[in-house]
Amino acid sequence: MVEVLLFCRHQHRSKFTEENIHMTHSSRVTIIGLMGLWVLLFAPASWAQAPQRAPILDQVAKTFGIDSWDQVEAVRYTWNGEITGLFKAAHKWEWEPKTNKVSFEGTDKDGKPVKVSYVRTDLSSQSDAVKNQIDPSFINDNYWVLFPFHAYWDKSASAIDRAGYKKAGPILFSTEHRGFADGKPLHIFISDVAVKLTGSDAWMKAQ
Repeated sequence: MVEVLLFCRHQHRSKFTEENIHMTHSSRVTIIGLMGLWVLLFAPASWAQAPQRAPILDQVAKTFGIDSWDQVEAVRYTWNGEITGLFKAAHKWEWEPKTNKVSFEGTDKDGKPVKVSYVRTDLSSQSDAVKNQIDPSFINDNYWVLFPFHAYWDKSASAIDRAGYKKAGPILFSTEHRGFADGKPLHIFISDVAVKLTGSDAWMKAQ
């Protein structure tokens, strides 16, 4: 079984396997087998006390447009993951950060088409598929797309460089991430990125 551990918020650990790309709980955040990515470095006591944000996180977040985040009404993107010869997955998302409304389009673990919208603050009323599969996938994929901002908000990570930079409106995105999983090429990339600003109906595509 191929397994690559991904970082995510709320002390989760995410697994890539042939059957499962959803998240499982863990007490530590780790990245294994990835090159050229942001790397999270957590202090042992970071969850026991309120951490201080490292100055580098302020600098990186500002570079990516954190000061303009309040202008963002919605973000849409497709998270793509592939391990050569093993699996290929695509999750299409639209997220409204002010209302926490999420729209998802993709397939379930059996390969059947799925299209659903929900509000993350009302998860208790959603189906088991949304609560146990789709929303954990949203958290993981959103962290990849907006890592500099999550690192800034969480105040608990340090970072190194990524690649494939594109800008949508005032927000900068990193869209290319390559590495290896059990000796096989791993490719994670973010496509169809666009941002809608408050007061506008127009989507600003990343370029």
